Amino acid sequence: MKLINFYMENWTGEDLIPLPNGVFNFNYNVSADNPVKNNYIQILDILRDSEIQSSYNEIFLRSHWGTKKYAKAFEHKDLKIVFSDQPILEGADENFYLVTPKVHMEDLQEYLAHYTTILEKGIKILFISFHESGYYKKFYNWINTSKHSENIYTITPCYNINNFANGNHIFFSFLTYDLDNNFKMNDSIFSVCKREQYENTPKLKTILSFNRNAKRDHRFWFYNFCKKENIIDNNYISFLEFPDEHVLGYNTMGINELQEYRNDYIANPKPGEISVDIKKTDPGYVENLLHNWNNDSFLYAESLLSIVTETKFFEKDIMISEKVIRPIANCHPFIVIGPRYTNKILEDMGFYIPPFINYEYLNNEEFPWLRLIKTFEEIRKLLKYIDENGELPEFDMDKIEANQKLLLSFQKDEELYNVYSKLIK
Repeated sequence: MKLINFYMENWTGEDLIPLPNGVFNFNYNVSADNPVKNNYIQILDILRDSEIQSSYNEIFLRSHWGTKKYAKAFEHKDLKIVFSDQPILEGADENFYLVTPKVHMEDLQEYLAHYTTILEKGIKILFISFHESGYYKKFYNWINTSKHSENIYTITPCYNINNFANGNHIFFSFLTYDLDNNFKMNDSIFSVCKREQYENTPKLKTILSFNRNAKRDHRFWFYNFCKKENIIDNNYISFLEFPDEHVLGYNTMGINELQEYRNDYIANPKPGEISVDIKKTDPGYVENLLHNWNNDSFLYAESLLSIVTETKFFEKDIMISEKVIRPIANCHPFIVIGPRYTNKILEDMGFYIPPFINYEYLNNEEFPWLRLIKTFEEIRKLLKYIDENGELPEFDMDKIEANQKLLLSFQKDEELYNVYSKLIK
């Protein structure tokens, strides 16, 4: 059995629960009728809800507490990970000072000087952020100017972090697959759309596209594209949270199409919320959708394909979020408006990308504003083909179904094992 030790510097409470590394003092208040004693989950909840930026994530929720100042964090196959109060645990193959930011690495600014002192002691530091990545200027500048960057490790969903940060980096596309089993194939009301449902349901709409935050630049331009092409009212396309006056600061880079979009947006009243046609009469139904990746099988069954606007597009860092897994989980043909090489990342994970647009053509364009315009060109071609032929271009439905089965078959322990194993050289 290989052993990795996560060194926790400070502990609190009667049961000696570890504080997030970098935190020295933490006072928690618990009501008399809800004592914390013997319940570390309550302490973790209080910590996560506090103002502390170095916090806890999934690996702590899965922990099993044993003797004081010792806990098992993870065990699968030939790998075991423990929390301890020892910088170097006897018998461990690797030892790391573990840091888990509450959200973003940039939020750890107040702790960086302390982390430097840890590195100066010859201790390796591991930063884990399963959910978020970003081009964190302050954090990466700290890594790149550190004399001990060879002892800095990260596990993040950032695909290209090696392009702008020294150290040792492990890519973990956490939200590309259904790690928390949100998607079910059990014929319940919120079950995923199956192949036979997709193939046997009359198509009422061509496009299904959720765009929660239209303040993200590429979604703002996508809204204007959809408006110009007159495809919003007759499709399942949502746009929420429209930008206000700061749209004037959106950079069109002198591209005529984007300038026309912005001028038209400014000249007309800001649109209200545009929602897809869900069963709003049932509050419980809507509430479930909010926590179930918008998984409503009839929306997928009644539409031809999904257009996914990913979280990132213009940013330097490349990350794929949970958004692209929605159509995959629902056996739905799709295209993605997202970072460069999104298709490559998905293909490397074993997923089939329907050839509705020319991703190679888009990947070859380094300039993101031109890549966005070229993406719109590709979508126009696709919509024209559908309009003329009444169907999607040729694609492999067997592979779309295989995508769904692959996604729903991912096992959390197996995926974490594949990532954690890379920490042992």
